[in-house]
Amino acid sequence: MIAGRTDEPRALYLVYLADGRGWDFPVKPRKPEVAISYALSGEPIELGLTYQSDEWQANGISDSATCLISGAGSALALFVLGRIPATHPSLRIDGDRALAGQFKAFFPGP
Repeated sequence: MIAGRTDEPRALYLVYLADGRGWDFPVKPRKPEVAISYALSGEPIELGLTYQSDEWQANGISDSATCLISGAGSALALFVLGRIPATHPSLRIDGDRALAGQFKAFFPGP
């Protein structure tokens, strides 16, 4: 289920992928078992994604994010699209490193 309102196109895209409706990819999004939050940070991307109460919400970056993934905007774009892994040297991971590696399980698709 999609929660929250935002006009940020990147946020809408990621929340849409996590929602799993309206597309026919062979891999459906996995739902976290507990509340988690990602923060993606790198010019021009500043995006927070929080899973709570059985839904993803796009919001601002929080200091309490479970996993902060930072790097150049181009590296973040490649990561979000699944073209580079969380272990790629152009990304910096703070917080839960294992959770960074699970990003595409929660946000599958292109």
